[in-house]
Amino acid sequence: MADASLLGAIRQLGYLALFVLALEVAGRNDRVEFMTRLLFWGICLHALWAMVALRILGDIHWWGEKTAYQGVATGTFINRNNFAAFLGVGVVLGTAIVADLVNVPRVRKAGSTRNPRASLVEILVPVVGIALLIVTILATQSRMGLAAAFLGSVTVLGIMRVRQGRRAVLAAAEAFLVVVLVAMPLFALSGAGVLERSLDIGDEQNGRLVLWQQVLGMIGERPITGFGLDSFYPAFELFHRPPLTTALVWDYAHNSYLSLWLEAGILFGSLPIIAGAVLIWRSAVRAWQARTHFAVSAAGVGVGVLMLISSAVDFPLEIQANMFLFLLVMAIASADRRRRMDED
Repeated sequence: MADASLLGAIRQLGYLALFVLALEVAGRNDRVEFMTRLLFWGICLHALWAMVALRILGDIHWWGEKTAYQGVATGTFINRNNFAAFLGVGVVLGTAIVADLVNVPRVRKAGSTRNPRASLVEILVPVVGIALLIVTILATQSRMGLAAAFLGSVTVLGIMRVRQGRRAVLAAAEAFLVVVLVAMPLFALSGAGVLERSLDIGDEQNGRLVLWQQVLGMIGERPITGFGLDSFYPAFELFHRPPLTTALVWDYAHNSYLSLWLEAGILFGSLPIIAGAVLIWRSAVRAWQARTHFAVSAAGVGVGVLMLISSAVDFPLEIQANMFLFLLVMAIASADRRRRMDED
């Protein structure tokens, strides 16, 4: 599949170009704050459309009738799990925005009469956006999407509490409790579908375990070179065998790590994983060292945690929309803004 691999390589270069451009734009704190809020509210608009399409317009896609995942929210996506990961990024960003407004006093500019503390209305507006996102994730009935968003938000709150002087264990416990208290009422109202799917996890999980076993066998066939970028589907057809059901078409390995190793080999396939880990580490360092605007970097760590978890059982970053969003968040979270600090 040389042509597919060429297109895959061009796509990877596009990802790199987007990240470099975003990294350059994120050199100033005022831009970072604006970009974070723009991304958050953009994701909220996706959630709003998803609920309108599901509840009011008769469960449709924006391009027409749905052919899969009827009865659950998919928004502008086809797969509910990937849409849930997309929404989860919004939850993490919103959590960072609210935590920043609540915990970090605004810097009063010379001649300004504005209260350096955020008002109640300023705090409640993004809280409403977070609530919309959580309700929409529940409407997707994605178990991993909900769990990953939960852990990403706990990560952000934990980092923010540590920055306030709390011990790590106590900060993690407080963050866990806060997220649970916020999510419980929404789960009680809209979480029946997720709960029902969670009670019936056996058959689907067994199917994925068999899939992963067969994918590992493929990796063992070509551990160095792999089968080529974007070649999972045609290559897997040569190895697909019982007891894995033939009733489904397996376009993805439902594990992005295995997909990378299968397509690019263990050596080169590990490079994107290492790059992602480095970005998360840089975001964590910035969240710890920055004097101001460290909530954005905390959000980068939370989004990294979300995607690391989701990628272990699904393929969110193999969908371009999620990859674009991930790269933008990680660029603004990990960018070095120390040389511009005096300007803000």
